[in-house]
Amino acid sequence: MELGFSVSIGAFPIDGAANQGQGGDTPGVEAQINIIRRSRLWCAPEGVVFEVAVSGFDAAGPSGGAIYDDRFHDLYYFWDFGDAYTFSAPQNLPPVHRNANVAYGPMASHTYRAEGIYTVSVLVVEPSSGKQATATLQVPVGNPDAQFPGLNTLFVSPSSDWTNAPAGAGHYTSFDAAIAAVLGNDAAPRRILLNRGENHTFSGAGLGTSSASRWPTCHIMAGAGTGARPVVSCTGGFYWDDTATTGSGADKDFVLQGIDFVGPYSSVTNSGTAIDLFTMFQNAPQLLLLDQVSMSGFGHAIFSTDYGSSSSAHRTTVLNDSVITDFQAWGFADYDKFATAITGCSLRAHVDALVDSTPNMGAPLRSNGGKTIVHSCDGFSRQGWSPHGDHIATQPSFRLNAEGVAGAKIVVAASAVEGGHEALQIKLSGVGTAHAVNALIEKNYMVGGYQTYNMVSLDMGGVTVRNNVMVWPDTGRLQTTNDPSAFVRADSSQGDGENQSSPIRVYSNTMVNLLAAANHTWTDQPAARVNVTGFTAVTEANNVEYQPNLTSPVTGDAPLATSPAMWVPREKGYRTSSVPLQSQTATPPGITATYAPLSGSDAIGDALAGPVARDDFDGDVRPQYPSRGAFEMP
Repeated sequence: MELGFSVSIGAFPIDGAANQGQGGDTPGVEAQINIIRRSRLWCAPEGVVFEVAVSGFDAAGPSGGAIYDDRFHDLYYFWDFGDAYTFSAPQNLPPVHRNANVAYGPMASHTYRAEGIYTVSVLVVEPSSGKQATATLQVPVGNPDAQFPGLNTLFVSPSSDWTNAPAGAGHYTSFDAAIAAVLGNDAAPRRILLNRGENHTFSGAGLGTSSASRWPTCHIMAGAGTGARPVVSCTGGFYWDDTATTGSGADKDFVLQGIDFVGPYSSVTNSGTAIDLFTMFQNAPQLLLLDQVSMSGFGHAIFSTDYGSSSSAHRTTVLNDSVITDFQAWGFADYDKFATAITGCSLRAHVDALVDSTPNMGAPLRSNGGKTIVHSCDGFSRQGWSPHGDHIATQPSFRLNAEGVAGAKIVVAASAVEGGHEALQIKLSGVGTAHAVNALIEKNYMVGGYQTYNMVSLDMGGVTVRNNVMVWPDTGRLQTTNDPSAFVRADSSQGDGENQSSPIRVYSNTMVNLLAAANHTWTDQPAARVNVTGFTAVTEANNVEYQPNLTSPVTGDAPLATSPAMWVPREKGYRTSSVPLQSQTATPPGITATYAPLSGSDAIGDALAGPVARDDFDGDVRPQYPSRGAFEMP
């Protein structure tokens, strides 16, 4: 389903320096906002995924079946969703990136929590030509009470407190009983409200595995009132394999809001049953939306899989302002074929999780969707599975397009990640052929750990890396841990010809390596800004490099702002069930500064050749003579 139109407007309504001084649209240049996924009921809470179509810019779309799209990389997109609130789920994220009303990139998502008619706006700018276009779109969001009248709402209170139950709603004293009442009829949408301030239990549900368990469009939410969010203790999960449904699942939504789910597993002790909370299999709904939901103590919090099934081609997951932590396998293992949007979330390993390969092997996010948006998120990886000498190699925080979907579209923006042997990957998980994609990695803050050897790792071409800050901490290393290799590592050894020739551009980043000479495993060589194998169209320009603690320091761009710190890193150091805490491998506090150029830095006003980002890490428009790196002078 696509809905959209384009309109010319004058001043663009986003607050902040990023869009000050913009004029009207350039004649002959147009932008159109398309809704590529929203709920079937159009009522709150409503998770919407948007994409922009443009025409008239100098940047051209691909032709002749090619994948690389100049418009994805060369144009700048600034969003206003007409609905301002602050993300509360992320812990380690700069305040400037917590605004749910702002997004960057040609794809974006927003979750609306109340009924109303919202105006979505986007500004599209082409710096090379000076052309720009704006577009707006009205998004109506309905009242959920009108969608679920009377007995279509089931209110659950274990203590039989019906104070906040809507008039005419059914009354239930257990969540399991409410689930049982919904099963078997997939025609009529239902809503389950859990009373606030109470603990609920859930033994699991196989949704659609028989005609008696057919599952309708369903919203499961915290009830009205000011009490604490309902807590659901789980001994089972939601297993959606709706083989008995009368449709494909494309006519259904599954929406959850304001609930804390607690599972029986502990990654701190590597004990308990590791059940999966949400398993989306065949004929799963066209939209799985989770807003303000926390999920702790599961194998997978969300496991969205298809195993080659065409019955999941419609499936989209929107995860907003939610927390996934204390997992065994993956926090979110995403194989949605259509789209995935993760906004304002914290996907983080437990800070005391054991680094055991069996079975405590998880990572925060593994994604393989056709369209993937990760925006304003906080990721932390501590666990792993791959043995490397005397230790277990921790997995990347964000591992994207792991199955190598050709032409995948990826936006990772305004997020923060910590840990992993590589912090962020767009890379095959094993054997296979790497294909070109269109990916934008922008305005992210990356903190390595005691075994990180690449910050960004790519085996797929068609990637732009700009306005990121990447920091290696000064930590002790394990005996066979690799030394820092590259801030961006690109290797096309497993790629086809189009992959190898698709551009990779790395510019306007700040690259910091604080590792001291004594903490190197082998030789204290500087980490490469970009290390390339096989790719033939790689551009590296206007980056700030700072590696002050080597025997031969790299400090030409100093002085830089090394304080204050924006947050305290989480990594406490390597610890397994048989190896005590190696405290020397903990990430020290105080390293998460901006590293912006200070007076006297050669980086100030020095981005005079090659590509340079139009705005900076904070979204502020750069001056006439821009600086190198992710930040302008404070």
